[in-house]
Amino acid sequence: MSLERKDAFPSEVPLAISSGTATLYLNFGGVVQVGHGLVDRDGVVSLDSGRQVLEFAPTLVEILNPWPDVQLVLTTDWIRTVGLERTKCLLPVPLRARVLDTILAYRPRLSELLDGSAKTRAILAHSRLHRVLAWLAIDDETFGVPVEYEQHFLRTDPDHALGCASAQARLTEWLMRHGT
Repeated sequence: MSLERKDAFPSEVPLAISSGTATLYLNFGGVVQVGHGLVDRDGVVSLDSGRQVLEFAPTLVEILNPWPDVQLVLTTDWIRTVGLERTKCLLPVPLRARVLDTILAYRPRLSELLDGSAKTRAILAHSRLHRVLAWLAIDDETFGVPVEYEQHFLRTDPDHALGCASAQARLTEWLMRHGT
């Protein structure tokens, strides 16, 4: 998958998070793909696993289809590497349209980087700041999740991602309870 020039991606006005709408905090690796992204000098994205980039994004589109109001907040580090607009443009249009924010404005403490809890802490801070009532973080790494927030984290198997029927079922069950 190739990334085009930066100026080929128009900037968008940030959209407001609706605190009463179901929100998914979405990582890419281990969720919508198996493997971690690599970007070469020419801007070509590949995965260290050799698998297809965003292989299970169509699966997520299908799962979310009955719930058109569900919002996405991106938690992927791809945004730091290739930028928000390029990252969003890699997503299928139905997912791209749902992306309202990222967690990357939250700067981790050194201790959080060392113990692996930086992303978890950023998700918790974002959900509190925006007063998101119904949210679920989907990731293959969920370090440092406080016990009282465990129900808000869906840990996927990094070798199967959303290709795993049980992960799909757990996400669908959550959407049936919290989706609008």
